[in-house]
Amino acid sequence: MRTGNPLKQITLFSIPIIVGNIFQQFYQVIDTLIVGRYVGIDALAALGVSGPIGFTLIGFAIGISTGFTVIVSQRFGANDEDGVRKSIAMSILATFFCSVALTVISFFVTRPLLMLISTPDNILDLAESYFKIIVYGIITIMYYNIFSSILRAIGDSKTPLLFLILSSFLNVIGDYIFVAILHWGVQGAAVATVIAQSISALLSLIYIIRKYPEIWPQKSDWKYNGRMLKRLFSLGIPSGFHVSVISIGVLIVQANLNGFGSDAVAGFGVGVRIESLFVQGFVGFGAGLTTYCGQNIGAMQVDRVREGVRKTLYLTSILAIINGLILYFFSYDIAMLFIDKSDIQVLKYTATYTQIVGKYFLALTLIFIYRSSCQGLGSGVIPMFCAVEEIVFRVLAIILIVPYYGYLGLCLASPFAWIATGLTVFVFYQILLKKIDKAILENKPLKIY
Repeated sequence: MRTGNPLKQITLFSIPIIVGNIFQQFYQVIDTLIVGRYVGIDALAALGVSGPIGFTLIGFAIGISTGFTVIVSQRFGANDEDGVRKSIAMSILATFFCSVALTVISFFVTRPLLMLISTPDNILDLAESYFKIIVYGIITIMYYNIFSSILRAIGDSKTPLLFLILSSFLNVIGDYIFVAILHWGVQGAAVATVIAQSISALLSLIYIIRKYPEIWPQKSDWKYNGRMLKRLFSLGIPSGFHVSVISIGVLIVQANLNGFGSDAVAGFGVGVRIESLFVQGFVGFGAGLTTYCGQNIGAMQVDRVREGVRKTLYLTSILAIINGLILYFFSYDIAMLFIDKSDIQVLKYTATYTQIVGKYFLALTLIFIYRSSCQGLGSGVIPMFCAVEEIVFRVLAIILIVPYYGYLGLCLASPFAWIATGLTVFVFYQILLKKIDKAILENKPLKIY
């Protein structure tokens, strides 16, 4: 990532991440498809209502894992093998304690959160049973993401993809067995997902130990390092909160959505799943830029950072336009992959959501590109601030738009937040680069927040 054509290197690195992210979304899509076809609309609505809560808690876990490995990429970029091993060791230890804490907290807050967002009574128990099983898999989700992020930090984005493809097929098989054959309902879909994630985590660990023994921590590297842990948490916690705060905004939307009934909940939930598939290109290039910026700032190549970020933005903007057009013209066709054509009202809710959000993908692109770049450069505060801004503007949308436009206003809440946050993070990125330029010019150590 420190040599060669920046856009080519970022693209080659990001493509496996994009494919991997799509397969990761594939877990949820298959859950949705099989549950919708074999269980019913109430079960589908239960998946939809538990999704935002799941993303709030599990997203925090994933965000922490991603933030932890920023230091790994920076130390790798600086050719500091000792620093790489120590940062990996402390990341693994920190991940264990975080995952245990999150599992305990998640188990006790699931039902209160579902009730807080006014989940309809007919799907409350289904949503709770699904999510509590997913909670047991938080530790494997965190470790899969930490191991995948470690591999990406040293330039290997293909291997995590291979493991994820395998576990995705296992998830499909598990869904069919537990839901369609054994009739375990939404609980069966959750069990299949946890098993698949566990296999991914285990295979990633074995591969790192055998393939890259030079970066695997030695006995001395496991010694408590308070300074390293402090730096890890300064990046990991804001990264985790960034994901969670965005999800809290979605939860607020969900709380208002529940008042529109089960059909709206089911349609909106399917729409969010479809949206998740179509934004994975932005997510993947953002993840690629985190590693790219981390390695190049470690090597003090600021001009190369600028060039890579600029060219990646051009490419993802084209992708945003194409994806938006697909969702606009083929919204009903895509929705019918998940919903029976006889459920006309649910189809309408899904198509309305996807048509609206697809128009604003350009604004979402700004967020992924510049936020990920700031994180790779070492800032934990900027992503966190932008996450808070997103939730504020979602709340404003609910207050200002929903009373007049109803369900349509709920669909506009995310785009409203994307536009404001995209412009803000662009400005912050420019300020951050000037700060780095000044530090390098004055030969001072980089202090990024």
